[in-house]
Amino acid sequence: MLPHEVAVKYVIPNLKALIALNLSEHGFSQVKTAKLLGVSQTMVNKYMRYSKNYYLEKLWKTGLPKEVVNNVMKMLENALNEGGSELFIKAFTSAVNYIISQGTLCRLHHQLYSKLPLTCTLCRDFFTAEILDPYIAEVKQAVEQLVKHPKSYELVPEVGINIALAPPNAQTAEDVVAIPGRIMRVGFTVKPMSPPSYGGSYHLSIVLLKVKNVDKNVKAAINIRFNEEFIKKLKKRNLYLVNLGPHKKPENFMPNLENLLKRLKKTPNVIVDLGGQHLEPVIYIFGKSAFDVVRKAFTVLD
Repeated sequence: MLPHEVAVKYVIPNLKALIALNLSEHGFSQVKTAKLLGVSQTMVNKYMRYSKNYYLEKLWKTGLPKEVVNNVMKMLENALNEGGSELFIKAFTSAVNYIISQGTLCRLHHQLYSKLPLTCTLCRDFFTAEILDPYIAEVKQAVEQLVKHPKSYELVPEVGINIALAPPNAQTAEDVVAIPGRIMRVGFTVKPMSPPSYGGSYHLSIVLLKVKNVDKNVKAAINIRFNEEFIKKLKKRNLYLVNLGPHKKPENFMPNLENLLKRLKKTPNVIVDLGGQHLEPVIYIFGKSAFDVVRKAFTVLD
């Protein structure tokens, strides 16, 4: 018995059942849920017979820690809701490989296949284990969407693009996920200089946190190139835009931002920063998720 067979029988069906229940809560029909999950409508109907706790307990009994289950579910729901079927399959495959690589199914595997040596370390040795953090996964998936877009290079300012995502309790730049080295233009493509990580960007993270302090619904930010046509298109989308600057000195930027946010009665969707001495003008876009800000950025390319 292969380790993936254990996952297919004891892990994957329960994860799909939990996703089906969540989709049902958001008004999805059983037929639509079946198409999204790649199962029959009859199977979705079967999933609905039990509660979330039933499936969660089945997963915990396999040896999966609660934290891992929660992180996997958040990552899969983000991929399905924001990225579509292709991203969902990629995220699901990554999640299953991660679960196997951690050795959390080893005890169950030994019980089901007695010929397996107790000293077996195949899964830990064979599979590459990425950190399964839902916030890092979300930014990574959002970056992949950016990389795939044929015109994304048009968005890149001289300083590069960054995407920042703040968990609910984020207080400092070290608590925010972003891209170290940013995302740069390479010819007619874009390329992230490194994988997303906590503390990946000081500047954009602080900008995000200052806006998030005013409106808790703001969780993500992206910076794109300053362009008058971009600004016109964002306004046509009924987004609330405000101007910031110009700044006499770079160190004036943060105080100017704080003063702007204090004066406003409504949280902006977009801040058009006019730049200043040693500061390139850029457009900051804010949203509820990393996918949300990337999607808003794409609207200027239409």
